[in-house]
Amino acid sequence: MGGMGDFDSFIWVANSSQGTVSKIDTKTGVELGRYIARPDGAGSPSRTSVSRLGDVAVANRNGGVTKVIADTEECPEDANGMPGLQTSSGGGDILNWGQDDCVAWHTPLPYNDNRPIAWTSGTLNEQTCAFEDQEVWTAGSNKSLGTAEVVLLDGDDGTIIATIPIPDLPEAWPNWFGFYGGAVDSENNFWATQLQGGKLIRVNRSDLSYDLFDVPEGGGYGMTVTNEGYVWICGRSTHRFNPMDQSWLSAQLFDSNAYVHTGGCNGDGAGILYRGSYAQIHGIDTETLEVVRTLNVGQPGDDHIWGVAVDFEGFVWGVPRGGSRAYKVQPENDTIVLTVEGLVGAYTYSDMTGFALNTVIPG
Repeated sequence: MGGMGDFDSFIWVANSSQGTVSKIDTKTGVELGRYIARPDGAGSPSRTSVSRLGDVAVANRNGGVTKVIADTEECPEDANGMPGLQTSSGGGDILNWGQDDCVAWHTPLPYNDNRPIAWTSGTLNEQTCAFEDQEVWTAGSNKSLGTAEVVLLDGDDGTIIATIPIPDLPEAWPNWFGFYGGAVDSENNFWATQLQGGKLIRVNRSDLSYDLFDVPEGGGYGMTVTNEGYVWICGRSTHRFNPMDQSWLSAQLFDSNAYVHTGGCNGDGAGILYRGSYAQIHGIDTETLEVVRTLNVGQPGDDHIWGVAVDFEGFVWGVPRGGSRAYKVQPENDTIVLTVEGLVGAYTYSDMTGFALNTVIPG
């Protein structure tokens, strides 16, 4: 009843250099659709977030958010003005903007740096077994002090519900003034990080107020919230923030004096945080912060493993930065069980399966 169990699950990977996003079946590895992420095709999409229904919201670095419907049976057959359903069937079948019935909406946003994206859970209607009133958090800036804002969108039509200015956000990294990663917690509050330092922010859904927290050295980049309520920042270091007492702890992957290369991270809902580091994905115990698994994912020709996600069967996914592949890994025995080919400038390290949302806020 309600949500992802009703149909096959997908991983949504942004093809940044192509301006598209791919829908891939997590069980078979087959790409079932590829969609333009902004009307001009020049959005440079990066972060993707997946709703309780499997739909994706993709943030374009150059501004604007687009929603694509996952279940083709839910796509309106006359959205483009032509009878019948017209929608992409795979990576080689990209319809022109306005022609794909499964592209639900696009909301232009006045930012030239628009990266974090995160769905809220919505409310389960027990009569219809559907999630209603789902919303989308995002954030952007215009690459100067005082321009950072957090935006809340209506998940059904993309209209702007609220815009929250964050004028006191610092310059965390030279010429970086906005937010980099984002996720929601069990109360649908929005958490976001800056690039490699600065502040961690929580925007409270109840009243749209916000709180800023200092970040330890060596974070942030990718980020997530795990089912224990911890907020994780996965930059040059791996930091765990406990909102209950506002304390930080850090995991050490290598030599105590060595930084890790930046990357994404997501939890498995069972006590392990997986994060990308060079050609590997490390599994970190969420309580002891010890490395309990090392997955050797990167293959010859790959750049660093940037995107990390967990699917609904417990497999871990790794996406090399700017590459053409995605890997599905069996974490118990460190085996790549499936390789997806044909991506274009892939760059995604957010909750690209929706599993994180479903573990933080169970249905």
